[in-house]
Formats: sequence, C-alpha cells, structure tokens
Amino acid sequence: MPTNPHSLIVALAAMLALGACSGDDNGNAGGEGGAGADGGASGNGGAAGVGGAAGTAGNGGTGGTAGEGGISGAGGAAGEGGTGGSRPECTEPSDCDEGFCVMGSCEPELPCTEAGLLFAVTEGGGPYTFACDGPTTVTTSAVLELDVDVILDGEGLLTIDGGGAHRVMEIASDTVELRGLTISGGDADSGGGGIVHFGEDLTLVDCTLTNNVALRGGGGIEAQSETLTLLRTSFRDNVAVFEGGGALTIESETVATITDSVFFRNSTPSRGGAILVRESTVTLANVELEQNTAELGGGGGIFIEDSEVTFQGLVTGSRSGIEGAGVFVASGSALFVGSSLDRNSTSENGGAFFVAEGATLEVRDSVLTGNLSNEGAAIDNHGTVTLVNSSVYRNFQRNPGGAVQNRDGVLDVAYSTFALHGGTEVGSGPAIANGTGTLSVKGSIVADSCSGNITTGGENIESPGDTCRFGAGSDEPNVPTGALNLHAPADNGGSTPTLALGNRSVAIDGAPISRCTDTRGEVLTSDQRGEPRPGGALCDIGAYEAQP
Repeated sequence: MPTNPHSLIVALAAMLALGACSGDDNGNAGGEGGAGADGGASGNGGAAGVGGAAGTAGNGGTGGTAGEGGISGAGGAAGEGGTGGSRPECTEPSDCDEGFCVMGSCEPELPCTEAGLLFAVTEGGGPYTFACDGPTTVTTSAVLELDVDVILDGEGLLTIDGGGAHRVMEIASDTVELRGLTISGGDADSGGGGIVHFGEDLTLVDCTLTNNVALRGGGGIEAQSETLTLLRTSFRDNVAVFEGGGALTIESETVATITDSVFFRNSTPSRGGAILVRESTVTLANVELEQNTAELGGGGGIFIEDSEVTFQGLVTGSRSGIEGAGVFVASGSALFVGSSLDRNSTSENGGAFFVAEGATLEVRDSVLTGNLSNEGAAIDNHGTVTLVNSSVYRNFQRNPGGAVQNRDGVLDVAYSTFALHGGTEVGSGPAIANGTGTLSVKGSIVADSCSGNITTGGENIESPGDTCRFGAGSDEPNVPTGALNLHAPADNGGSTPTLALGNRSVAIDGAPISRCTDTRGEVLTSDQRGEPRPGGALCDIGAYEAQP
C-alpha cells in the first residue's frame, strides 16, 4: 500500500519535538526547541491540525516556537428556522384589547362567516355586525342554536342559508333581535323552516324570510313566544307542506305586532297561506298580503283560530280551495280597519271573508271589491259581523247568492255603500242577501238589490228599486240613479277607494246628527276616508261624507 506523505510529515514533527524537550539534570542549557510542524490543512469542516508542543525552557534556553494551527474548515450553512408552534392569540374575549376572540384569533370585526355567527350566538350581547364585502350568503353546516340574549345585525348584506338541509335558527333565549338579515333555505320536519322561537321576546327589523320549508306550520317562522315584533319584514315564497301558516304561524298565547311588512306568494294546503294565528293576540298595521294560497283549505291570506286579530292593510290575490280566500275566521274575533280586500278568489264561498259559527268580524273604513266565490264573494257569514263606514262594490258570484251573504248568523251594517253587483260576466246576485239569520242595515246606500228579510235601522237609500224593503219613514227606496249621483270608485283621499257623492245627491245631509251612529249606537266622527263626519249641518248617507 503506498505511504501517505502527509502522515510522514506529522510523525517527523512529533519526533523532533520530543528531542527538543530533553535537557540534562545538571542545569546545562537545553537545546533549542524544535520548530513545531505546521498543522495539516483540514478538510471541509474538519478539525484543525495539531500544533507542535512548545520546548521546555532550560537555563537560558529558548522555548520552541509553537506550531501554527491548521486552517479551519468552512462552517456549514445555517439551517432554516423551524416552524413555530400553534399558539392562539386568544382563548377568551378578555384576551383581546379590541375586537373579538374568534377561533383563537383576535379579530377587529366579526368575519362574515359561520364562525363569526357562532361566536355571536354563543357569547350573546351585541349588537354584532359582520365584515361582509358586499352581499354575502353564509350556508350553515347545522342549525344555529340561540340560547343567550343577542342582537345580530346583517346591515342588509348577510344571508343565512340552511342549504335545504336543516332549519336555519332555533331560538330558546329570552330576548333576541335580528336586524337586516335574510333567512333562506331552511327546511324543518316540524314547524319553523326558517326560525322557530320558544323564548320570551323575538324582534325582527328589516329582515327577509324567503324559500323556507316546514312540514307543519310556519314555513318562515313558527312563534310560540311571549311577544313577537316584526317591523319592515318580508316573507316571500315560503311553504308549509301539510298545513298551517305558509309564511308565519303564531300560537300559544303569543302577543304579536307586525308593522310595515309584506307577505308575498307563500303557500300551504290548508289554514293560512300566509299566516295562521292560533290562541294569540295579533296586531297588523300597514301590512300587505299578496298572492298567498291555501290550495285545499281555508284562509289563503289569514286563518284565525281562538285569537284576537286587528288588521290594517291590504289582502289581495289570495286563493283557497274552500271557504275564505282572503280571511277565514274560524273562532275568536277579527277587526279589519282601513283595509282593502280585493281580487281574492275561492272555488267555494267567502271570497274576501268567511266567518264561522261563534266567530266575530268587524270591518270599518274598508273596501271589499273584485272578490270571487260561489256565494258571499265579499262576506259569507255564519257568526257575527259588523260592517261600518265601508264600500262594497263589483264583487262576483258564480251563483245568485249575495256579495254579502248572511246565512244563519248576525250581520249589522251602518253607513256603508253597495254598488255595481248583479249581472256580472260570471254570474248574478244581489249586493246583500239574508238566509235564516238576522241582518240589519242603517244609514247606507244600496245602489244594487237585496234578498231575504232585512231589518231597517232607518236613513237608508236604495236605487233604483225597492228590493231591500226599507220601510222606515226616514228610508228612501226607488231613488233614481241620477238623483243619487253616485260616482265611480276612485281615490278620493284616505287609504282606500271610495264612491263619492256628486253635487245635489239626495244622500248629502240625509241623516240628522243624532242618528249618525254605528250599529252599537256610538257616534261616527269620520267617514271611510277619515274625513270629518258630519261635513255640514247633517250627516251624509253611505260611506262617503261630502266636505264643504
């Protein structure tokens, strides 16, 4: 094997060093220390060469020169820094000086995500807004369960969608307010496809519920609340599959207030295409119900059961398979004031209203027009109905029954106007018809005809005939059409159309002020439009009061 020259050099240097170290014991000068051998060049990253050992100084001797250290190898490149460990910025809200602790990170705003929503409904409080970059739909993976009091504000940008897989929200907390949210795509196997509420107080402001489905009751919302408040809220295209409240079911002694809201194209087979009210007290003001449907049952617009309902607004285009296309009052009581019920249709009876035995309906300052049914296109009554300061015109019956049909109930009319019935393209019939019940009329204009036994309360006008048999001394039957001078329906002020009285109409100043009362004897101080009554020295007959 060949000899390594480098190894020989190192060995020789070591021998010389040993020789240089030897002096004698008599103090004679030792020889000069040998020069240390240069350390060998190291390999990359190798150890430096070993310097020669220094000579031991004798008397006057000079120590040997230390060998030079070998050249060190080049250091290896530093490794990249390792990945830091997962350290959340926060574990609870107090860890964040500002903003919110969301998924272990302090966020200045709640993200417009399911995580942001979960944070809000878990922590409670608020109001919470969300950092939505324009209109945003968040499809949730499960039902949002609200067990704490909270205010959520979507600012009109956030849609919470159930994806057709589950209900969107289940609320059991005491006080919840939802603002500027759209609730859509909910699907529940019971009530409340969008929201079900079992808590105390639920408020929705500027919200929309659309395309939600429930098997039973409340395609949009089922409320079993202490109080429910809906302001500027819209229900569109919600469905209750089997029955009850295509858009909204209110039950279990809930006290509800609904204002400036719209119910459009909601449906159910039976009992309230838009709204089912059961064992509750509900006030609706400036509310529109349009094109809602109960295909097989009653109440295309509203179904009322064992409840007290007050309504001001519009019910139009509703349809039902049986009675009460617009409103079905099954039990309890309903007051409709300043309202329009028009173009509602059913294949049975009661185009605008159906009132069952034992139920009560009062209609004031309202208009019933364009409704269609077999009989009772405006009202089909088996209970108790009061009609005051209202106009009933151009409703259509397939059969000869009256537009206002009192079958076996009690129906009282005061200061109202009936016109433009009979001889229609879908059938004919009188304006007012009585079966076996009790029907009384006072201070009203019948520019049509009547059938059945009718009790007069005086100050009535029939034009042009005498079919109503108004026989009191203050009644005026057989009034010529020109003398009545009743104008066509028009917007004459107020919230509903009216039939104005023309100049020198015999209906002007036709009743003494002492007789200007409703069916309960209470003084009437305004007409259908809200204009003062009387407008002159005496009261005008009918729903319209001419002003000086």
